[in-house]
Amino acid sequence: MSADLNTSVSRHRGRLVTSVYYGDYDDFKTYLHDLADDIFPFPGYHRYQDEILYETLEAYLVDDYLNVVVEGPTGIGKSAINVTVGQVLGQIAANKEEIESHFGISLRHLNDGSAFYTTPQRSLRNQLAEDEDLEEAVKMLKARADYTCGVSGENCAECPVNNDSEDSCRSQGPACTYWTNKMDTCENHIAVLTFAMLIVDHYLPASDDAGRLSFEDRDLVVVDEGHGVEEQSASLFAGFDLGPWSLPKKVWGNADQRLDYEDERLGDVEDVIRDVLVRTSKFIENNSENADKANEVERCENLMRKMQYALRTHEEGEGWVVNVEAVGQDNSGKKLEIKPVRVDKFLKKFIWSRGRRRLITSATIPFRNNIGRWADRLGLDEGVKFISKPTPFPVEHRQIHLNTMVGKMDSDNEDGNWNDAVEKVVEIYGHHKGEKGLIHSVSYPRAKRLYNDLKRRLGDDAVILDEKKYDTDAMITKWQNSDAEIFISPAATEGVDLYEDKCRWQVLLKVPFAYMGDSRVNYLVFEENEWSWYYENATIDIIQSVGRAVRGPEPSEAASYYVLDSKFTSVMNRTSPPDYFMDAVTFEAPDHWEDSNVAPWR
Repeated sequence: MSADLNTSVSRHRGRLVTSVYYGDYDDFKTYLHDLADDIFPFPGYHRYQDEILYETLEAYLVDDYLNVVVEGPTGIGKSAINVTVGQVLGQIAANKEEIESHFGISLRHLNDGSAFYTTPQRSLRNQLAEDEDLEEAVKMLKARADYTCGVSGENCAECPVNNDSEDSCRSQGPACTYWTNKMDTCENHIAVLTFAMLIVDHYLPASDDAGRLSFEDRDLVVVDEGHGVEEQSASLFAGFDLGPWSLPKKVWGNADQRLDYEDERLGDVEDVIRDVLVRTSKFIENNSENADKANEVERCENLMRKMQYALRTHEEGEGWVVNVEAVGQDNSGKKLEIKPVRVDKFLKKFIWSRGRRRLITSATIPFRNNIGRWADRLGLDEGVKFISKPTPFPVEHRQIHLNTMVGKMDSDNEDGNWNDAVEKVVEIYGHHKGEKGLIHSVSYPRAKRLYNDLKRRLGDDAVILDEKKYDTDAMITKWQNSDAEIFISPAATEGVDLYEDKCRWQVLLKVPFAYMGDSRVNYLVFEENEWSWYYENATIDIIQSVGRAVRGPEPSEAASYYVLDSKFTSVMNRTSPPDYFMDAVTFEAPDHWEDSNVAPWR
């Protein structure tokens, strides 16, 4: 790092003295690296962190890429990289004219360097909020329910002041904690929002008589854990549910009677959706001034926008699929799940349009050997710079053992191999007595079946089941605070940080293929022959699951991973997982099975 640069930054708070650098692109790169080093929030880099940071900045400011995709292994510290990229762009933007003049370069697509930082995953947003080293650089806007009104003492979602009228709530000044935090986030250089907030913000006017209502577009949109953005957008953001629980009873009406479990395409239920849309609009109109109905009105407004978008794009030829499912204790009701087949246009409209540049990071990038194909699926039309680094973690700390495979565990073969699978889990458990272990079951029924069998073999206190009716994070906390060593879950393959003694072993009971009963999966595979997508998603989920327990390079951070489903090998052969992942795959049992003392963490 240049001492002159460091001094100038600290003295002048962002006024960057460039006289110590020559005027060409090579020296501008050095200048970028020094600036990044100075801004980076930690005293040093993990291995490959600096390379990713430098290459990302050069892609934007030297090679003029608009889209950068980063594949950085679990635990490498991508959040710090993402935040530093935003801060560096801000510093460069603040001194743009001086820098362009000195180096003789043109910095395009750069206004003020501001950034949105978002992720489809709630758990990652919460981790970012709790990171004390990054909190000074970012400002996070949470949901209304996460704030307490300074006037009423209620959470802001239920606040009677807010529900009386939006203006009266905002007029309370600092007492309105939600609006105070929203305005602070609007003013901050890096604004952290959920995907849902960024989408809703698209519909809000810029301002009204009382002030700003929405965020302006920014120079950069960062999407962390972006590997699942296609599937999660289809299910959670562009996709939506209509039913007796998501809509008021008078809005949903008798729609249940008009739905058939055989309905698969939006065209099959278009008339039902249009009728529900009319009733939704009338409900909003009739209750917009009713404080007691404020939450229902807000929910209806959100669903009305989604229905309108689905119907409009359906008319334009976009594919939409539906699932009809039974709801209620006696399964007498029905709900309608609606999903787009493709999300490229949705992401362009609601996410990518909010920034002049985009940065997508993850430990696992789909179609990594054909990144252009993945970019097309996401609607990233301009060129994409792909940056990929191997894991810095020693291979002996993260081995994936296939000596435990018992056969295929799909629906056709599960019963025949089930007893062998249970025996193998008991054997694995015997080599890890006193150590926490996570079993990835893929489905809740399969988790329940294994739970019952292990309870009989190991005792009621040995196992905790992640049930669908409970929050997975809460169940993990319960497991960690208990004496139970085994946790069985279909929902812990990503977004879970089980470092060191929190988890020493994992079992993949079944390869996590997408559910063929889902109409979107069925459409992509059988009507569009997207088998490569099908296998790619399974590979991504497997690699993500391995990273739940191996979080760092030290022996204390090592863990063993065991595969029971023999379809693992065919999935790997049909995709292109990173070399570092395949290097860890072995048909040998762990050395610590023979000598318990050689486990890296012991």
